[in-house]
Amino acid sequence: DAAGNTSIASAVYAFTVDTMAPTAPTVATFTSGSIKGITVNAQSGSDIELLNPSNTNITARFELLTTVVNGDGSSTYTYKALHSGVVDIRAIASDAAGNDSVASSSVTLSVPLTGLLVDGYIGGATIYQDANNNSQFDAGEIHTITAATGEFSLEIIDASAGQIRAEGGLD
Repeated sequence: DAAGNTSIASAVYAFTVDTMAPTAPTVATFTSGSIKGITVNAQSGSDIELLNPSNTNITARFELLTTVVNGDGSSTYTYKALHSGVVDIRAIASDAAGNDSVASSSVTLSVPLTGLLVDGYIGGATIYQDANNNSQFDAGEIHTITAATGEFSLEIIDASAGQIRAEGGLD
């Protein structure tokens, strides 16, 4: 200190500075029954961040279902998609020291909009995404036909590209 006093020496502590980033995770899509999602294989204990091509965090669009620790020091994280549409996904793994991996390669996941058209059951109706918002089905608009039970599955690319509408059918 300023008066010239010297403290006793502290105990010796060894520590390691972790500056090594985890390896890039791998991402794959899966379908199990009606569930669509992704699996991410990364270093065990990693925090996973899911990104779109604009580097926007889209992790909230998915629900983490399981984490399985593998014998090789990696873990497989299984996520269920919570929203319909088509999305390109990349993943980044962060370790406990805050080191980020490089992003994984991108995969594309397409989750159809599914539903049931009812007034009774409406079969044979056209379900479409009204891309030009003119309230009628036009050639080239994404569409599907309902089953006799009213059930449908519509592969939409961009949820903001127009309202989903129904036209015709028999109950």
